[in-house]
Amino acid sequence: MALTRVSPRFTLKIPAQYRDLLRAGRNVAIEPDDQGRLIITPVESHHAALQATFGLWAGRDDLPGDACAAADELRCNPGA
Repeated sequence: MALTRVSPRFTLKIPAQYRDLLRAGRNVAIEPDDQGRLIITPVESHHAALQATFGLWAGRDDLPGDACAAADELRCNPGA
């Protein structure tokens, strides 16, 4: 963990030990976790994760193609 200060203009100086994880001008997603900490994630990381799993379940005969219809079926026929 490193400490830094939020400026009056709401900017942060990224500590030197983390600068190689981000480049200037990079888009990031900022979201709070359950403890109120702010999590900063490069947007490209979100995209890479989605691309890595894209089509993972494609072509499976044992899984329905329409997840909403499958969920409705489970709700209407929970014992089936």
